[in-house]
Amino acid sequence: MSAHLWREQIYEALLDEEAMRQLPELLAKISGARSALLQWWHSDGEAEIVAHNGYFSDADFANYAENFADKDLWSLRGAKTVNVVQNCDDLVSPGEYEHTEFYNEWIRAIGDDTFHCAGTCIHTGWGMGFVGLHRGKSQGSFALEQTDALGPIIVDIRRMLAIRGRLSRAERRAQEASEVFDAIGDAFVTVSSAGRIVHLNASAEALLREADGLTVRHGRLCACAFSADRALLAAIAQAVASDGTASAVPIPRKSGGQFDLTVVPLSSAGQDRRALVTVRDVHACDPSVATRLRQLYRLSSSEAAIAVLLAEGFAPDEIAAQRGAAIGTVRVQVKTVAAKMECRGQREIAAAVNRLIRLYPDRLA
Repeated sequence: MSAHLWREQIYEALLDEEAMRQLPELLAKISGARSALLQWWHSDGEAEIVAHNGYFSDADFANYAENFADKDLWSLRGAKTVNVVQNCDDLVSPGEYEHTEFYNEWIRAIGDDTFHCAGTCIHTGWGMGFVGLHRGKSQGSFALEQTDALGPIIVDIRRMLAIRGRLSRAERRAQEASEVFDAIGDAFVTVSSAGRIVHLNASAEALLREADGLTVRHGRLCACAFSADRALLAAIAQAVASDGTASAVPIPRKSGGQFDLTVVPLSSAGQDRRALVTVRDVHACDPSVATRLRQLYRLSSSEAAIAVLLAEGFAPDEIAAQRGAAIGTVRVQVKTVAAKMECRGQREIAAAVNRLIRLYPDRLA
């Protein structure tokens, strides 16, 4: 294969998974290896098999990544030698390797005799990339001309792995951030200066599907009532201004009552500044609130239920009627709840309950 063709294939692997899957076989053919893989060790210590030529199965490599990556002396010692194609027999002698847990508990346990390795490592601020080439015990070690033949290709593979590692890191961080916001019961909507939706969490998706006061029109976050929509646009414009400030907007609900929106400016490097719109539905059901109140304040189940009802705006007589209890009993329970929560009355109880983060239904305890 010409230099132009393999270089094109290497950089296609940045975004093309099929091209990535073909790279290890190319490396195996050039080096005389029977097994080849590309792997990445993230900065948090997690090992990821990026691609392999199929000599070992996906299940074998899943076991490796989970249980044996941190026992792989080839990689551990190779990580200290950067940007050089190494014959790993020089790093881990065959005699030492034969007695390693990696060889005996993983290689031999799957009925294999992989005994020799050559490869290279790259270091970045977000992890390490490895190219690993392997031969069986009877095949012998890699010859110098075989590792030298990899030199020009490895330069481009190192660059590709470094870029791919950075992309993977960004993707992981975005996924982690998305999971955090999706766990929260309050709605979060990131909007552009024109009010167009850039991102929303699971709670916001559920809220907008109801179209109960808030909806989406042509990709823009809108209030269903005309006057409220104008107020929302004005709040967004205020937030995305160069000296943007936060503001609050009441949004009437079709079902009665209102949503209380907070519009917060976000820092943006580009010209299109953005804002975060948050919505809390105090009437949304979150059974985990009662559970957490019991855990935080040693409330009984009945006391926690009363605290939740107070936070939802019910008076003691309404709570008594709803629970089929005597008003005197409920008043005694309210006093007990106030004492346990160190509150001076019903308003402080309600405020303490409403300070708890609401969880999205999929994440409820």
